[in-house]
Amino acid sequence: MGRYPFNPVEKVRDLKELTDYSTRTYADKDAYLIMTGRDSYKGVTYRQFGEELSALANSLMARGWAGERMALVGENSYEWVLAYFSIVNTNSTAVPLDKELTAEELKAFVLRAKVTVLFISPSYAEEAQVILDAAPELRLVSLGDAFGTAIPLRELVDEGFALLARGEDRYTNLEIDRERPCAIMFTSGTTGASKGVLLCHRNFAANTVAACQMVLFKKEDLMLSLLPINHAYECVCGIFGPMLYGSTVAFCPGVKHLPDCLKMFRPTVMVLVPLYVETFHKRIWEKAKKEGKEGKLKMAIRLCNLAAIFGINLRDKLLRQVREAFGGRLRLVVSGGAYMHHKMIKAYRDYGVVILHGYGATECSPIITAKFIGWRRDKSVGVPLPCCEVKIDSDGQILVRGESVFLGYLDDEKGTAEAFDGEWYKTGDLGYMDRAGFVYVTGRSKDMIVLKNGKNIMPEEIENLLQQSPLIAEVMVKEAPGDENGSDRLMAIVYPDPAKKEALGSGLHSALQQEIDAVNKQLASFKQIRLFALRDTEFPKTTTRNIKRYQVMFGKGANNV
Repeated sequence: MGRYPFNPVEKVRDLKELTDYSTRTYADKDAYLIMTGRDSYKGVTYRQFGEELSALANSLMARGWAGERMALVGENSYEWVLAYFSIVNTNSTAVPLDKELTAEELKAFVLRAKVTVLFISPSYAEEAQVILDAAPELRLVSLGDAFGTAIPLRELVDEGFALLARGEDRYTNLEIDRERPCAIMFTSGTTGASKGVLLCHRNFAANTVAACQMVLFKKEDLMLSLLPINHAYECVCGIFGPMLYGSTVAFCPGVKHLPDCLKMFRPTVMVLVPLYVETFHKRIWEKAKKEGKEGKLKMAIRLCNLAAIFGINLRDKLLRQVREAFGGRLRLVVSGGAYMHHKMIKAYRDYGVVILHGYGATECSPIITAKFIGWRRDKSVGVPLPCCEVKIDSDGQILVRGESVFLGYLDDEKGTAEAFDGEWYKTGDLGYMDRAGFVYVTGRSKDMIVLKNGKNIMPEEIENLLQQSPLIAEVMVKEAPGDENGSDRLMAIVYPDPAKKEALGSGLHSALQQEIDAVNKQLASFKQIRLFALRDTEFPKTTTRNIKRYQVMFGKGANNV
């Protein structure tokens, strides 16, 4: 790996070293920008963040909470980040949960992880009550204003400052156990089928340093945090990485606020999944077509590309309206989490925006491969990070080993053992490496469905729920072709119970729809079935009675309803 021009970065060994380094080195620079209105925001300096982190950490330690498992549920926010670092930096374990999950799903994860403290946004007060009903001893902390029995986060911060004023500081000299799990990251799927990935400080620090050695953030960069912050991908690329470089992170509270945030913050860097990348691109050309300017836009792109050959930048002038769609200053998009067509990378290059599309897995903290700015192998996901090695086994499966590979799965020794071949983690993904060491991902060997927005779905979860219906003999869930807007959809292929089919006759369709609607109410929106098809015969199966998914997806046997 020595042949690559790695960027010089501070080689922190744990997340406390990361926060200590950044708050000391970039003290007077804004670390975070917080939206306070449609066109207003306030800044939090690295020094202020460091002081509030010390206060909150001391409060948690004084209350005897250090060392416990603490979950987080909420929008991307400064308070979420502050709580997260106060947890992991006190040798406690953070359990970040997807805010889009239903109350029942959140409850199941909290119980499964044996969480004792829940940091949660007031927006999810109803979900908090459902969880509290099942775990009455759970302590609640509000990431915003007070609600119910929840203690406001600010109250804990003030409590910590009072402790520090009395000279009671347990945090500053605390030694971090770098091998202890500092986070449990649940993979998408059912509360039973999903896996709790155990990651430690060493994992995160190694991945963050290695990623920053390849992906060049700048101290003057402004990163807009949009993707769900509970994902390891957003944590490392959108929070940890910018912190190491001293960049500023602005929080977008939700997609509906994105236009205002782009206009107000004018980011230079964004971390996006392919779905957002494709949506931006599509809207640019739809607008050009609507205004009768397609030809003019194509000509402007050709002129800009020609001028770029001679080192002349015309994009800010000729493509001003296009670039304003991203805020006007965007230079870099870090992308991952799902497949991206190489033509999209070329399209953004035309706009003057570099897309660095890499590859990763939660089990690898999460980045496995990345690219340097300027590399043009658009079909590749890059080369392995300096913290890990990649090889391809005899079946074409991508294997990974190194400092960022996880400790194991929560309460699952068998699953952990099955995930490894010696020291090598088996990703379940198929691919190959070229002679120069570039990795190419060609498909997934697992049954997991990966949506364009980066959400991972275990089909067995939905199938097991549908299978409970007396109308359904067999069922298989798969990704359906996108709708007219290109949005992801899930479909169920159903082999109905023959007797019920005969009895219901023409009423079968509406009866099945009612059954599916009932199941959908138990699922997060991205897991819900949007359409279904019927089979006339049983599914083809293996000798162990498992459905041959590949044959069903690419063969015949389902008639669209």
